[in-house]
Amino acid sequence: MKPFVKKLITFLASILLLGYVFIQFYPMFYSPVSTETVYTYSAYETINVDCIVIRNETPVPLNASQYVYYTVENGSRVSNGGTIAEFYATKEDALRKLQIDTIDEEIADLKQIQSLGVSGMAGLNILDTQIGRAMNELVASADAPTLPDDALLRQRLVSFLNKKQIVTGKSTDFSEQISALQTERNTLAAAYKPSTGVIKSPVAGYFVNAVDGLEGVLTVNTVTSMTTDNVRTAISTPLTPGNSSSFAGKIVSDYTWYLACVVPGAHGSTLAAGKSMHIRLPFVTDEEIPVTVAACNRDSNGELAVIFECVNMSEALSSIRQEYMEILLVEHTGLRVPKKAITTNAAQEVGVYIRSGDIVRFRKIEQEYSDAADYVICTEKQEDGYLRLYDDIITEGSNLYDGKLIG
Repeated sequence: MKPFVKKLITFLASILLLGYVFIQFYPMFYSPVSTETVYTYSAYETINVDCIVIRNETPVPLNASQYVYYTVENGSRVSNGGTIAEFYATKEDALRKLQIDTIDEEIADLKQIQSLGVSGMAGLNILDTQIGRAMNELVASADAPTLPDDALLRQRLVSFLNKKQIVTGKSTDFSEQISALQTERNTLAAAYKPSTGVIKSPVAGYFVNAVDGLEGVLTVNTVTSMTTDNVRTAISTPLTPGNSSSFAGKIVSDYTWYLACVVPGAHGSTLAAGKSMHIRLPFVTDEEIPVTVAACNRDSNGELAVIFECVNMSEALSSIRQEYMEILLVEHTGLRVPKKAITTNAAQEVGVYIRSGDIVRFRKIEQEYSDAADYVICTEKQEDGYLRLYDDIITEGSNLYDGKLIG
């Protein structure tokens, strides 16, 4: 046999051998289908509207040109005659006051941590949970709709980490840190000049350190009789924020406050007066806020002026006025199914294909709600042949049919 022919036969044999090996191992590293596990999911039917916030508000006059240092935070409860701010002759004195208060909090925190000693061992799991939450809050603050107090979040995380060091025995003495902070505080205190006066709250309520010009224009006394025209006018009224030379802020003097909006008349039965529900203010907070429909006033065109009553208060909610709001009408809970996986079988039944081991199976579905995204909510049924929780839905695959072997 000629050398060339011998080399050719050897080459072809090698190719055949490699092909055989590839065929044998290919299924181990490649799945001809892609799957997605089924989980329970909740989605709402929503109405997206603009709204106006109405509260019982009392502006706090500011009759001074000096620097103001606020002693309470936005959304904090204050008493009638309670101090809400202090006057300082210079900006530097106001800044020193802030730095001294911050250091005092850090020293008190370290002393409290140090006093834990080994007695804190029982709370180690709680500390781990607190550390995890604090880290998540700090990471999430970068995408928050409002500017959070990052310094406070960092201080809270450091506090939890220090506590864990104490209870695990990795650190038992914060004397040096406390001493350094005390030295820094003494240096600031030596240059600090006390406040020249205070601002007191004229009424009891929640403090907000800004005004927007609509205080007194919108009142809670007539809120339930607002018409669609009233609401639209209020929403479109330009705000005049700031005005810091005239007002130190305002006091929201009632627990109850209101949000007014205009919605299509078709939602009248869903938004009947007295009904409890939830709303979202996505540019303010991620939380679902509980509200009650205080009034639902229909105009001659059939549109509704809907007034929501709310008793929740926070720093984020304390100063809002004109906002974008999502009204959560009806909640649907069921199995979350990707739309692209939905098909019909030979019997014209609607469902999806799932992977059961190495076999394709068809599972029927009963659609309950389809949101604007790429998923539908399906009723979880316990009957044979229907999709179940934790099934693996096939989202990509070709020539699928019930009973097909996945190679």
